[in-house]
Amino acid sequence: MGPCCLWELIWYLAHGNPRKAFRRFHREGVDARLADGAVVHVSYPSVRSLARTFAPKFRLQSVKGIGVAVPPSYLEPLVLRSPRVFGFQKRFDSLLETCPGIRLLADHILLRFERTGWA
Repeated sequence: MGPCCLWELIWYLAHGNPRKAFRRFHREGVDARLADGAVVHVSYPSVRSLARTFAPKFRLQSVKGIGVAVPPSYLEPLVLRSPRVFGFQKRFDSLLETCPGIRLLADHILLRFERTGWA
């Protein structure tokens, strides 16, 4: 999951929940409650910190935003009410997913690494 989701910021700020809106900005991560009452600690590392973690054995090859224009799954009711808008969002998402800067505002980020050595 990316360290900054524009959809999440807008949605939770509009609904008066700044704690959830900014939860991805906590460097130490946050505790998330699941439906069954379990608690999971979640952190949102930056692309840069992940690349440093994998170096020098792996080199970052590509970064792709998943869910830049498409809303997160918890907003499914909005999608179901407006399937035509969702179709437009999917097409727009495919244009934005590789745009530097913008792709980092997605709900999820797909990183592709290449192994640099076998030692």
